[in-house]
Formats: sequence, C-alpha cells, structure tokens
Amino acid sequence: MKPSSQNHKPRAASQLALFDIDGTMVRMWEVHEKVYASVVEALYGVKGFNFRAHYRPGETNEQVILSNLLHQGYSEQAVRQKLQDVGALMSKYYLEYIRRGDITVLPGVVPLLDSLRLRGVLTGIVTGNRGAIADMILNKAGIASYFHFVSSSDSSTDREGRILSAIAQAEKLSTQKYRKDRVYFFDDSDGSIPVSRKLGIKSVAVATGEIPKDRLKALGPDYLLDDLSNTNSILEVIMQ
Repeated sequence: MKPSSQNHKPRAASQLALFDIDGTMVRMWEVHEKVYASVVEALYGVKGFNFRAHYRPGETNEQVILSNLLHQGYSEQAVRQKLQDVGALMSKYYLEYIRRGDITVLPGVVPLLDSLRLRGVLTGIVTGNRGAIADMILNKAGIASYFHFVSSSDSSTDREGRILSAIAQAEKLSTQKYRKDRVYFFDDSDGSIPVSRKLGIKSVAVATGEIPKDRLKALGPDYLLDDLSNTNSILEVIMQ
C-alpha cells in the first residue's frame, strides 16, 4: 500500500525534508531480527542469524546479509548466488511479522510531521529497505500519509543515489528546483553525514539509533539532535 499522500499534489514550500525510517522515526528491532533470521535460515540453512552483529544503518537488505555471512566465514560466491531471492522472502516475512509485531514511533515524530505539513514542506523517505517493505512499516506505524514519496533500494543500492532520486521525485511533484542547502536529511546513521556533505545538502543527525551521539558529533553534521521532540527548534532551522 502506497502512502496515501502520494495521491495529491502538495502545496510545496522551498524546503525539502527527507527522513530515514529505522532508528530515526521508528524502533522495531524485534521485527527486523525475526525477519532476517527467517530469511537467512530459509535461504542458507543458518539458524540464529543476528543481523546486528555486522550492521551499518543505511545498508540494503542484501548488503546486511552479505556482510554478516562473510564475517561468519561463508564464501562470497556462495552467498551471492542466493541474494536475488532475498527481496521476495523479505517482503513475505515482513508482511507476517509486521502484522504481529510492535513498531514504536519515536518522540516528536508526529508533531514535527504535522508542523511540516502545515507549512507546506514536502517530506520524503530515504531508506535502504525495499519500497514495499518501507510502505508496510510506514503504514503499520500510522505515519504513511505524511510522506509524498519513498526513495528505497529499488531506486539505488547506495545512499547517494537514493538521496538524488528523492530530490528528483520531489522536484517532479512540486515542479520546482530545490536549492541543495534547502534540503534536510534526518538520519541516525553516521554514513549519511559525509554523503550529505558531498551532495551539498544539510545533514540532521538524530541520536536515536545505534550510533553513539559522540560518534555522530565527531563527523560534523550540520545539526545534531537527541531526538525529534523539540519541534520549534527544528522548525526554526528548516524555515529560516
């Protein structure tokens, strides 16, 4: 199911706000753990797979499985032979576990999204998940309608490509060009900070994920937040 706000043309301000999902807006580690364990057992016969052993935020599902199994001593050739089947199995198991599992929307997310909507700021998703999985998560969390588009691993296997795809989708929707310094990317990943700098967009690091705040700070994001709960301060930054 696509986010419902994709069905209407938004009133667009000159700012663009892009959001990661996991760790930035929602927490759902138990669901992820069950899905990855089920997929890896089904494909490779490996029981008790823990995707968090060698995981970096922003990786695609395939990259997570590959890096973990390589660290466990599996050959790259053997792992890659079955990676093409990951997407279908991921969708199957996410559908199953999302229906039964818990997804926690993190502090401040809904008030911030409400405020951005009122000000006509386009909001989009940039995620390493596949588009169908991202839609499942957003709908289960009850925040799908806030977002005008999703840029997923279906668009690009690397973060830079997904950000550029998101900007292109926003410009098509709003029929305007966005200045790069008016594009804000909210993410809990340390990997997004250098990519945002390279692209000339504003990195907003949110310390609600797996990366410690001091690690995020050391990389020099444009803005560093404990979470998204201080709506007024965030709006002052975006709407300046």
